[in-house]
Amino acid sequence: MKKFLVIVFILFLILLSAIGFYFYYPLYQVSSINHSINIAGIKLLMPVEEVNKMISGGEYIYGMGAYGYEYEKEKVKVFFSSDPDGLSYDKVSSIITQNQAHSVSGIRIKDSLDTAYAILEESGFWQETKNYFKKGDIYIILTPEHDKVKMLQIGFIDRRIANRIY
Repeated sequence: MKKFLVIVFILFLILLSAIGFYFYYPLYQVSSINHSINIAGIKLLMPVEEVNKMISGGEYIYGMGAYGYEYEKEKVKVFFSSDPDGLSYDKVSSIITQNQAHSVSGIRIKDSLDTAYAILEESGFWQETKNYFKKGDIYIILTPEHDKVKMLQIGFIDRRIANRIY
């Protein structure tokens, strides 16, 4: 009987760990990638209020299921989910930059595409389409111009709302 209780307890712990992993792994991924984002202090899942305190004068961008702000001086666009069912509700879900001073995982605007591809591969990202890379729930899109990175986008795929059509 004691063996049976120990086995049930272990199975319960495994089940509890799996459930916790499923729900908190996306937050772990965001926390991990945020360490390598150097875009005007903006990080994924940062609340909109915090972003607006850091950078002022953004032009509002209306969207369906999301909204954003364009900060021309910083050459940055920041997007937030407007869906209250998601983890990213009113938090940064995507950042686009064209500023050479910014970087993600060491990739900067004007870097060669080959260098950027190598950095992404080394960081564990896999190429889904030509310039779209993914690692778990994090994606990076490189916009090229003459074999160099012209624009860089990093974002969080919120599994709770990813398949919604607005």
